[in-house]
Amino acid sequence: MVEVFRTRAAVRSRLTGFLEGAGAGHQVAVQLRRLVTPGLAREYDNPGKPCSAIRLEPGVKAAVKIGVELVAQRAQTLAPGAYIETWLTLNEKTIEKSSGRDEYLVSTFLVPGRRMAATARLNISQFTFSDRGLSPLQVRPAWPIYLLRQKNESVYLQVKTNVFNDPGELRQRVTLRIVGADGRPVVEIPLSRPRLEINWLGVGRFSINITPFLGS
Repeated sequence: MVEVFRTRAAVRSRLTGFLEGAGAGHQVAVQLRRLVTPGLAREYDNPGKPCSAIRLEPGVKAAVKIGVELVAQRAQTLAPGAYIETWLTLNEKTIEKSSGRDEYLVSTFLVPGRRMAATARLNISQFTFSDRGLSPLQVRPAWPIYLLRQKNESVYLQVKTNVFNDPGELRQRVTLRIVGADGRPVVEIPLSRPRLEINWLGVGRFSINITPFLGS
């Protein structure tokens, strides 16, 4: 079930009510988690299908909590100095607290399926995991943020990087993953998928339409 709010004031009022009665520490977090459910269907068996659990009625805004991650589609090595910046936009305006940045200070080998970048946090890779006897590198997960949108509003993932210069490289090397409020994957979309809208804004700059995967 997704709790819907008709105005931003209603969201603020609901949050305030929970916080006032929640107390301190982890209780606040518990109340916030209960406020708005992820609203995203976990459709592992059909990764290309939209997250149908989100119900957006015309003219009604729904609050959901999501994060977006870039995952290695094939084995690849990132050179020292590589970086990937990501953020979300709603109707061409940056969504507050959605910006993420991943920096690689050492040469890093990524195996398929490993996370290479994510929204809403900063991650700096300063050593190779193999040198320390650890599992293959995977950067920190996305930090899910609240998204308040109407049915006809478009959401894009913005990417700025020196790792991929053009859409051809991006499509061949990356899978896009959307996670819910609990951080678990709800849908994965290989960027090599036909008809996926990727706008090339310049060398290393991309705008990816994720609206179709957020429900209808």
